[in-house]
Amino acid sequence: MAAMAPSPGRGAGEHGALALLLCLLVLYKEAWGLLCYCEGLCPDPNNFNGTCEAMSNSFCFSAVELLYDQETDQWKEERTYGCLGQDELGLMQCRAYLIEHHRPKNISCCREYDRCNEGLLPQLSPQKPSVAPPRNFPESLLLVTLPVAFVAVLALTMSVWYRYRQRESNILVYNKPMGIVMGPSDTLSDLIEQSSGSGSGLPLLVQRTIAKQIQLVQSVGKGRYGEVWLGRWRGERVAVKVFFTTDEASWFRETEIYQTVLLRHENILGYIAADIKGTGSLTQMLLITDYHQLGSLHDYLQNTTLNYFTMIRLSLSTSCGISHLHTEIFGTKGKPAIAHRDIKSKNILVKRNGECCIADFGLAVKYVSSTVCELNVSPSLESEKPGNNADDDWCAHNAGAGMMCLQVDPFMPSEIGSENNELDFGTNPKVGTRRYMAPEVLNETINTSCFESLKMADIYSFGLVLWEIARRCASENGERYLLADDYQLPYFNCVPPDPSFEDMHEVVCVKGIRPEIPLRWHCNEVLKTMSKVIQECWHGNPAARLTALRVKKTLYKLHVTDGTKIV
Repeated sequence: MAAMAPSPGRGAGEHGALALLLCLLVLYKEAWGLLCYCEGLCPDPNNFNGTCEAMSNSFCFSAVELLYDQETDQWKEERTYGCLGQDELGLMQCRAYLIEHHRPKNISCCREYDRCNEGLLPQLSPQKPSVAPPRNFPESLLLVTLPVAFVAVLALTMSVWYRYRQRESNILVYNKPMGIVMGPSDTLSDLIEQSSGSGSGLPLLVQRTIAKQIQLVQSVGKGRYGEVWLGRWRGERVAVKVFFTTDEASWFRETEIYQTVLLRHENILGYIAADIKGTGSLTQMLLITDYHQLGSLHDYLQNTTLNYFTMIRLSLSTSCGISHLHTEIFGTKGKPAIAHRDIKSKNILVKRNGECCIADFGLAVKYVSSTVCELNVSPSLESEKPGNNADDDWCAHNAGAGMMCLQVDPFMPSEIGSENNELDFGTNPKVGTRRYMAPEVLNETINTSCFESLKMADIYSFGLVLWEIARRCASENGERYLLADDYQLPYFNCVPPDPSFEDMHEVVCVKGIRPEIPLRWHCNEVLKTMSKVIQECWHGNPAARLTALRVKKTLYKLHVTDGTKIV
């Protein structure tokens, strides 16, 4: 029997069945998902078998992350395996390695076959430590300038507020209640007599009325603070000092000093009124005082030769004015002690009766309530104290002149006083005239917190003024009459006309020079006494100087007649 040949239809059927089986397997694979290796992130930790099933069209993954191990205190790599969830289909999760993380990590995905992720080992890429980007220059500058600008604005605001309050307080001091009525025929003397008698000036309304009615006639002088004019009010001559707008502090200070209770004195320039006048863009600060035709002592001495009587009259009246300033008067309406701080011949006016009066109080300092204050005495000058060498005699000498005295140890602090004592320096930052500055002012050793030191600096300047006066006095020797010396400023032969601070320090402090005492003064008792007073006034040690009251008493004892012949 012959063999049977394979049927063509049967072979085609077997191949079709095999293809169908493969299609079913593919459909089954796609329908039931992918089997992945699982470690660390398994869906069910309780039933762990090392695998998980990914959803259809999903991926298996292998991830690595750098974590800190608290037990070993080290950073180590931690690897995890698993399936991506149903909500994480697609490539977004698998491409997370493209993003830079704060903490290094990496991930790899696959879906080619079951457990394909078991052999994946993604590596951590080296990363630079995260550092904050540097700020650019404008931002840094802004961070620095904003606090500085805020502090500057705050300081400026406080300064403006302080000046406003200071001005308001000065105006309150300046204002006086209206207590008198000014008639159409009243003179300045009548108005002053009708005032309260406190010596603190006329009421504010009267002052402003006088200031508005004054007519300026001509300029008679000009200084560093302003210009002085001759003015007329109801036919009377008055002096009008017009301050520069840059010297408002001087105007306020001088007005305040002139209105001090009980300041009025025959040897203090008579104060009449003060006011501020504004005419459009021009503001004038006026200070109205008595007018003295003879002018300042500086101008008077250049054109006038003195005899003994006129010399003593000028010197004594000046010492009376300074003594009144330095003296504190106690009472219900007492007067504070005042230090002038700019005593010189240009700030002293000569009255028609031959006496002097003190003017220009722009730098004055007020002191309220008495104090006990030490002035350092150099051990080398202990033997040069006035009077005997004993400390008790020297203290008794100065106590008679009205000066409180202590036994001074040169190595002890330079001030003793109660806590309530106050020095009122005002708001004017300027200092006195360099030519007349005391040695302790020039070498900056003066104790400005002690009022006694400021008084002694005034006495030094006063000694130079006395020297200017005495030079112009003609002296006699027996029956022979001698001419007076030409007028000169102190230290005229040692420093230039406008000396600097360093020039005066070199001459006065370093070299210890004082104005020359002419030999002819030693041949006459009056000038000899004046010479001793002058030298004790400009002594290098402030504690060894005389007080204004002692100078006043010493000059008062020089009885001379107004009959000395001058040739």
